[in-house]
Amino acid sequence: MSVSSFNNGKIVSVIIPFHNREVMLNGLLASIPDHPGIEVITVNDHSVDDVEIHHIYNEASHLRLSCPDGARYAGSARNFGLSHASGKYVFFADSDDLIDAEAFLSAVNSIEELGNPDVLYCHITSFWDGTDLVGTRHVGFEAFRTLAEVSGNKDPLVKLHCPVGKFVRREFIRENLIRFSETEVSNDVLFNLHLCKANGNIRFSEQVVYKIRQGNASLTSVTSVNRIKTRFKIQEEYNDELIGMGKRHLRSAGVVYLLQMTKADLSEAVGLAWRCLIGPTPFLLPIQALRNRKLKRAYMSSMAIK
Repeated sequence: MSVSSFNNGKIVSVIIPFHNREVMLNGLLASIPDHPGIEVITVNDHSVDDVEIHHIYNEASHLRLSCPDGARYAGSARNFGLSHASGKYVFFADSDDLIDAEAFLSAVNSIEELGNPDVLYCHITSFWDGTDLVGTRHVGFEAFRTLAEVSGNKDPLVKLHCPVGKFVRREFIRENLIRFSETEVSNDVLFNLHLCKANGNIRFSEQVVYKIRQGNASLTSVTSVNRIKTRFKIQEEYNDELIGMGKRHLRSAGVVYLLQMTKADLSEAVGLAWRCLIGPTPFLLPIQALRNRKLKRAYMSSMAIK
């Protein structure tokens, strides 16, 4: 397979924050192509375990970093890794997921042919932890990505909150001052929104380059009062910016966080309810919710047909 993009100096930095998870991290590293055009950056986010990296690259470079004191969580680690990256493009990965090496190289090889876009959106999939069964965590993201590609309308891309599955030109990030929120959760929501707000040149790849692990314990599956409050606060900023962009119809509703908070702390739930009444985040967006559900079902049906 041709890798002319690499030979012409098109280098990709793969940035991976990690906190413990030695086995999964090494599994991810083993799935990344070993090529001289690839720079792998692992960022230790204050692991409490003694994490050993067993995988050794013969051709790809591997830069091992540790977050400085006072900088915590995946957003800080991604920002720190980004500040040390040298690749023309960056590709973010989570330590418990996997990359399809052949599809990754094929996607990178297409970057030059596609005119060196600011963002190249690829397909992602998911799998149940410990099995070969296809999961469901990718469905919503794939539905919005597919809608944007088919319709030619970029708006659905603001819903692709996760940073994975896309190659982003590093200078595009720097020029537009795009950074991850340095919060415990939801650190990628505003990064993606600002990526879309910068309105760069985008392209789509048919390669399925990324595999999300489903079923293992992660911050996305754990709730607490502080985490719910942080997610809601980020959502308020997200919705407020959408209103400022003239895209009020793309806001996200607060009902999920309100229900979570009702179970966690009723008094805090009352506070969130009041903020839904007076702030940029509504309780419900029934029309948009129905459209999203219909979109996901259409996508799942199309996949079943294939």
